[in-house]
Amino acid sequence: MKLVSLKTRGLPGFENQGLTISDLSPDLTVVLGANASGKTTLCRTIQGLLWAEHLKSAPEAEIYSLWSLDHHKLEIQASAFRLRFFLDGVQV
Repeated sequence: MKLVSLKTRGLPGFENQGLTISDLSPDLTVVLGANASGKTTLCRTIQGLLWAEHLKSAPEAEIYSLWSLDHHKLEIQASAFRLRFFLDGVQV
């Protein structure tokens, strides 16, 4: 399973402008940047998509992600500690 894109709102440090990541490499993506540029927030966001309890520190967060799974598209949405999954557009 590979992350294709990620869009967030309401995360610490990105409450107003949100955080959007797209055009990720299908092989390897390296994230680097200055202090307070969002590296840890990005990691915590991905962790929250896998384990919703990790989003408790950001109750206002909304996360939309698109993943590639074999030849399928998996969308994971998170808000208010609730995860929703869509496989090829159909909620599962």
